[in-house]
Amino acid sequence: MKRWFEQVRSSLPTYPARRLTALAVAASGLAVLGGTQVAAPAQAAPGDGTIKVRVVQDYNGDGGWDDPFIEPGLAGVTVRVTDEAGVTQDLTTDGDGLVEIVGAPGSYRIVAVNPDPATLQPAPAREKTGTADTPAAKWLSPNEEFITVGANQTVQMTTAFWDSGDYCQSNPLIVTACQPPMFNSGGGAANNATGDTLVTAPYRAEGADVAKTTLSTKSETGALYGIGYRRQDRRVFAGAYAKRGSDYGPGGAGAIYVTDASGGPATLWGTVPNVGTRAHTNDTLPGGRLDWNFAPAVGKESLGDLDVSEDGDDLQVINLFTRELYVYDASAATMGAPTHVVDLSANPGCAAASDWRPGALGERKGVLYVGGVCSAESTQSAADVRAIVLSYDADTYAPIGTVMDQPLTAKRQGSGAGNGGGCNGRDMTTYRPWNDEGITCTNKNGQVPDPQAWLSDIVVENNGDLILGFRDRTGDQQLGLNSIWFADTTGTGGTRLGLVNYNAEGDINKACPTATSGGMFVLDMNGACGIAAVPAGQEAGEYFTGDRTAHNEPALGGLALSRGERGVATTIMDPAGFWTQGYASISRGTGRALDSAGDGSGPDPDEVLHDGDNWGNRLTGADGFGKGQGMADMEVLCEFAPIQIGNRVWNDENGDGIQDPGEDGIAGVTVNLYDPAGNLVATKVTNSRGEYYFDSINDGVGFNTDYVIRLDKPEDYTGNGKLAGVGLTDEDQGTGPEQDRLDSDGTLVGGYPEASITTGNRGENDHTIDFGFKPASVSVGDFVWIDSDGNGIQDPGESGLEGWC
Repeated sequence: MKRWFEQVRSSLPTYPARRLTALAVAASGLAVLGGTQVAAPAQAAPGDGTIKVRVVQDYNGDGGWDDPFIEPGLAGVTVRVTDEAGVTQDLTTDGDGLVEIVGAPGSYRIVAVNPDPATLQPAPAREKTGTADTPAAKWLSPNEEFITVGANQTVQMTTAFWDSGDYCQSNPLIVTACQPPMFNSGGGAANNATGDTLVTAPYRAEGADVAKTTLSTKSETGALYGIGYRRQDRRVFAGAYAKRGSDYGPGGAGAIYVTDASGGPATLWGTVPNVGTRAHTNDTLPGGRLDWNFAPAVGKESLGDLDVSEDGDDLQVINLFTRELYVYDASAATMGAPTHVVDLSANPGCAAASDWRPGALGERKGVLYVGGVCSAESTQSAADVRAIVLSYDADTYAPIGTVMDQPLTAKRQGSGAGNGGGCNGRDMTTYRPWNDEGITCTNKNGQVPDPQAWLSDIVVENNGDLILGFRDRTGDQQLGLNSIWFADTTGTGGTRLGLVNYNAEGDINKACPTATSGGMFVLDMNGACGIAAVPAGQEAGEYFTGDRTAHNEPALGGLALSRGERGVATTIMDPAGFWTQGYASISRGTGRALDSAGDGSGPDPDEVLHDGDNWGNRLTGADGFGKGQGMADMEVLCEFAPIQIGNRVWNDENGDGIQDPGEDGIAGVTVNLYDPAGNLVATKVTNSRGEYYFDSINDGVGFNTDYVIRLDKPEDYTGNGKLAGVGLTDEDQGTGPEQDRLDSDGTLVGGYPEASITTGNRGENDHTIDFGFKPASVSVGDFVWIDSDGNGIQDPGESGLEGWC
């Protein structure tokens, strides 16, 4: 028997109940304490080899391990390792998803056991030709793999599981909306009925209107903010929005529009009731005031954030006027009666109940998050401005509790002064209380930031941290470019004070639990997410330092997260040229600015800091809201998770029907996929490891569909064919679901091996269809056949004899 492993390193800080039971202590060199197995001190013998096995969670299904932050290791996964002598040992991955084995050279079978079959499935493996014995550390093996390690050699393999509901294709499209103004930069009425509203563009893009496609126009939808996407039927939903200088569409202030993600036009899906009555004024009021009287409606009327639930069943939207959450059947062709109306108006801790302004939604794993701000409008004290996030059951909409309650009093990095110096009379580095007038500083001339905090979007990171999008309410009360300001605020006249070019100053922040927060989320700028707290009055740090262009803090409040991408996307001011708006990407792993067009393959894959440069993808030009706010929410247009089937053709040297260590795969075998009618669907040739895979993206494999896999190329069985001189191993020799992954599944039909399979639903990959072939010298005494050519080999077409004993 070959010597078992001299050392197994496995750290289990959060999984004490999953320590390993010793199976072969005398042979393994592992110490035993209290009936559990622990690693002995590292004492590798000369000539030993090392196997490093990593188990990760996959999100983008590209067959590779992309990034330890984006696709983290899975802790507590059982890794079952078997040597050539048949000795099996169960190990457990550490907090990084790793197990490391140092032991004698030889061949080993590695099986990663699904830690959560109710949620996770095997991730797609990469159909890659490499060396027969050594997979690459960065491409994904199936959950069962065979490793041969030599003396003084280190071999790495990575395998993965995924929750297919989290899948999104690489560099997907995002959908957002431009908010066309009612007036042009010269102050006159703008004839922009055909101006873009809903548009799509790539998640990673950099430049001006890169790959931009228009789905709808102003005449179809008017001003929009909240956007939701239902992948079941590829429909995009968008809600009306109260913004000064950008009027409502044909459905009015409560309208929800729907369009096909592949192309418009947008049509009215339905109308949320009782959303407020303040009207836009398209005419010019005395003194040149444009839509002057609409500013108080911002954040208080029409609709806030809008989302489609993760399961695609519900459309959720916040009524800003009544402060209620309306829930509708998202699968319906048109809006019906709401399935739930949730009262959000109860004061969660603001100075006054009227100060509570909910506006943001986010959902993750059965929990719905509702975010808003304490506006401090009743007290006009900046000390009372807060951000609060509530949680609800995403199925029943029953309240769970408050998960974040944080002051917004910290000085933000470089804000105010970096966005223009024309607002004297107050500290522009902090948020101020809500005010219906808009700008409140004494000197309103020039480029002015004067931000009112408004929590407008929430996404939840893979690890549960919150990413929060803050919109600058003042930016929606001002026209942005060339906005005339007067001393008289009644709209009837008065002295002109100046010409304001408003600079929006929203933010993107992270919130994480801390050791002392009791499970509550704490904002980065208040001392969380790896950011140190600072004394009051000093400029606070923040996680997302890359949220800047030529200006500091120019985010516009909309967020989009594809879980397989390195960056989180945010709408932003000046993304590619001055007086423009669009979106950009910020590193999830470092918080720094990403090269939006990067794919992670360069020498600096995780960050490219654009120190002060404009970057991102511009979607609106200078004749819109300039440096103000003219962009809406964002969503990612993810496809359904693909499906993959396969897995291996191998030399079953001992003829037992089980894939054992040391039994190599057979390269170069032709594998055909047929539908039940016998039509050829796709053809593969096994790679150097004997592996083959068919999938729904490249090969047309359908979900929940019957197929037959056949090894029926005649040339493979004659002359120098890859299967010449061998016989098919008996099928289904394994016992139980684990062994089913390792046994042979082929039966002879019409002289050729075949196996039937019914595929699963989306993302339910099946890597269990294997074919074993035993040498002619191996016999298990179970088959008598007519050897028509007298060569002593069971060839295709040579039938068995019944009734022989």
